[in-house]
Amino acid sequence: MQDRSSKDRKTIPASVTLNLTPPEVSSEACTFSIDASNFQPKPQKKVAGVSDCVIIGFDTEYVTPDSPSSRDDIREGRAKYRVLSYQFHCLLPSGEAWSGIAIPSEDERMSMGELVVFALGSRPQSQNDGLLPRSIYLVGHYTKADLPAFSDFDSIKKIAAAVRSSFVSTDASFDFVVNTTTGEIELCVLLRDTFLLAPAGSQALAALGEILAIPKVTLHDDPAEERRIKGRMDELRSRDWPLFRKYAIQDAVICAEYAQRIIRLCELHLGKPRLPVTLTAIGVDLLLKKWRDESRDADAILGREVVKEKRWNKRRGHYQTESREVARQNYALYEQLATEAYHGGRNEQYWFGPAFVDDWTDFDLSSAYATGMALIGTPDWSDFKHTLAVTDFGIQTLGYALVDFEFPATVRFPSLPVRTDNGLIFPRKGQSFCAAPEIALANALGAKLTIKHGVVVASDSREPVFASYIRHCITERRKYPKKSLDDLFWKELSNSTYGKTAQGLREKRVYDSRSMDMVPLPPSKITNPYFAAYITSFVRAVIGEILNALPDRVCVFSCTTDGFLTNATKAEIDTAVQGPTANAFKETRDLLTGEPTVLEVKHRVRCPLGWRTRGQATLIEGTLEQKPTNIVLAKGGLRLDDGFDTLESRNAEIVRMFFARTPEDRLTFESLTGIRDIIEFDTDLVWKEVSRRVNMEYDWKRKPDILFDHEDYKHCAFSTVPWETVDQFIAVRGLFEKYLDSDPHCIRSVGDLDSFSVYVDSQMQLSDQDRRYLRKRSGDLSRLRKALCAAWHMDLLGLRKNPAIRSAQQFADLFTACGVGCSRANVENGSKQSFTANSIPPTESVLAAIAKLNVLYPDLVTETLCATHHALATVKPRRRPHLRLHTRGDWYYRGITIPGIGRIEPALQPSWELKRIFEQPRDYVDPPRRWLTRQEYGLHD
Repeated sequence: MQDRSSKDRKTIPASVTLNLTPPEVSSEACTFSIDASNFQPKPQKKVAGVSDCVIIGFDTEYVTPDSPSSRDDIREGRAKYRVLSYQFHCLLPSGEAWSGIAIPSEDERMSMGELVVFALGSRPQSQNDGLLPRSIYLVGHYTKADLPAFSDFDSIKKIAAAVRSSFVSTDASFDFVVNTTTGEIELCVLLRDTFLLAPAGSQALAALGEILAIPKVTLHDDPAEERRIKGRMDELRSRDWPLFRKYAIQDAVICAEYAQRIIRLCELHLGKPRLPVTLTAIGVDLLLKKWRDESRDADAILGREVVKEKRWNKRRGHYQTESREVARQNYALYEQLATEAYHGGRNEQYWFGPAFVDDWTDFDLSSAYATGMALIGTPDWSDFKHTLAVTDFGIQTLGYALVDFEFPATVRFPSLPVRTDNGLIFPRKGQSFCAAPEIALANALGAKLTIKHGVVVASDSREPVFASYIRHCITERRKYPKKSLDDLFWKELSNSTYGKTAQGLREKRVYDSRSMDMVPLPPSKITNPYFAAYITSFVRAVIGEILNALPDRVCVFSCTTDGFLTNATKAEIDTAVQGPTANAFKETRDLLTGEPTVLEVKHRVRCPLGWRTRGQATLIEGTLEQKPTNIVLAKGGLRLDDGFDTLESRNAEIVRMFFARTPEDRLTFESLTGIRDIIEFDTDLVWKEVSRRVNMEYDWKRKPDILFDHEDYKHCAFSTVPWETVDQFIAVRGLFEKYLDSDPHCIRSVGDLDSFSVYVDSQMQLSDQDRRYLRKRSGDLSRLRKALCAAWHMDLLGLRKNPAIRSAQQFADLFTACGVGCSRANVENGSKQSFTANSIPPTESVLAAIAKLNVLYPDLVTETLCATHHALATVKPRRRPHLRLHTRGDWYYRGITIPGIGRIEPALQPSWELKRIFEQPRDYVDPPRRWLTRQEYGLHD
């Protein structure tokens, strides 16, 4: 049943006395006991995969403190709930079942061993009773909530392991010894959590109940009132004990019944009646079994071999031969290259702010990662080819390389990934560790490619590695009704196995509850960087090929891993999926399913809102058959209060937050204590108050291109283009974090973006020495004012030659008239400063001010004043359509000040105008503007 048991066996009493009803109903207690004569004899030797076991589904009901626990409460161990009941449901292989519930005394708790004795001792007596198995699966749902309710949790946490915030048995069991009147019983208990065994999207216990046709008990018809009742289960226990009892036991019933169904599925398809820790573990075992059934060597497929080594056994005094699994020679030599070529999904926001009204469709690749897996042919790990030839890297080649690249300026979506601390970036040129599918796509897009180091693994596409397994999962799934357990089971296995090929490749640290420290996530049985890198590269290549095949007039709003949101028409999409990579995807889908489908429609909306990677909402809903509500919503890591319990309400709140956001906004919500709090501070699963800053700003993964000011939403919006290099992104991202550090604000208006743009230009155009002490707001004009005030006192640049400007006040007035705010005190403080040449950033505002001053001071030239440092990057948009000038009035945004003239503001653009401007040719140039004189603007000299 388990590879290894715990080292320590715990002795527990053979009987337990408990109250079966709350004190307000009855105070009578009952005693439950077990006896060795009722159990199967102990096996003479340990047998792997014991088929006979008891399933004990268990659950607790409790009431948390009236108010959220503070950090001090948690750290001092006061964050505790009050246990109201312990309930169980037992299932035997014969189908025999029984349930029970116990009420602890005030402030007392039951131990795990007592629950086991209570459950087994509650078995109804019958003459035909069979003997009880000694092996037990103790199964809860979200055990993080219920396990702390045991009085011996301190010893439990030393054996149980934390897996995805649930407590389970992984490499050790709970071994109990019970001394009864007829002898000793040894019980082996394995802890499981149905949360980890649930298909994606069905992790809630209510969802599992629906799958099993065993619905949770409803406490009230009104969802809001039901939530209130669940928060005060002590009141329900006092008011309606029968309803409380029925509700509590039903949860344990669902846990036990679901565990039994999973055991039966494992027995049916794996030949082993066992309950694994996670559902994905079943997929790995099923894959290995499939290979065995096809007489294929898993070690040969995965690039491993078994070697025998002689080791000296000191205790026995002689050498022993031991077998050890190692990577094959060529596999090991280039494993690091393949690992570097492994990246995650493509995630980018191509439009910031509110979009224009149109028909927007959210597409997903059909079973993207399973399809990518099915393309991999059987590798020959003894046949590696070193190559620098781009043509050696094809769509179905197991090839990996370090590549220098440069895409043509016409490519809107470069396809080679570059890894940064802030995720993948797809710049126009640079250097990338990548796999063959993306190299082939880049070559097709006209990129200049230089392979610095490349290797290709020979493979036989006639014998795919994963195709038969994926096809088997799809075939089995089609046998069952939609949304049934078997349907969801096979869907999960086909979609999740890919993740196991990549497990442990990237440094992902997880919390180890037993060592109370963060440890690296270990590799799985099928971890293979060559496979993982190819699969993810192929999926990104399919997405990249489709995006680049769309006409320039089409707007792609965002891309998220294996899908994208666009206003492309059906005809444009049909044309875009005709490329070689998409065709390979289509042919593989046809082979697997008989349906050559590339894209599936997930949502249709009329107007989306976007702010960052995985941050999208819907401003105007769309329509889609069989979906009366059609909303795209990805909260970008934001956590909303549980009161927003519908998709519509969550979307409306996210939209409100975006348009009303301020730099001081924080999300304060109640969250449950984490696994670390429970382990390290002996807390229960209770509510705590959490406060986080709201971040709905752009992530700068691409450069702003066309800047708009949206008439309908009074908010700026911009389309984007790729960065030239990854260094530009890193520099701008770093400057944005620095910009917000001491003076946080939001980019809501055109003026907000202008302000940041001036800051970036000022920082980028100065050397490291000159950018020190540069102000964040209007730092360029401030630096100009300080420099010229110092030069005026030092009689430099001919600033004393004009007889009309003699006093500090006159000099200050001149500066102000030229658009640089200046006071007499500013000029006088210039005597304390020294003038430094070439220390002023040559921004638009600085150059305009110098041009005005140059009329009076001919020696005042930019070559002397402005820095000559090369600017690495700018966030200044390429186009700002419909600019107009204002000299007075309180406007929504600040705009740009033109020295001596006024403020330049973009006209508000309606939705249809945004669409028209975006669809103009990319080389379109706005008509030239003529700056009017001050007199034409009604300004007096």
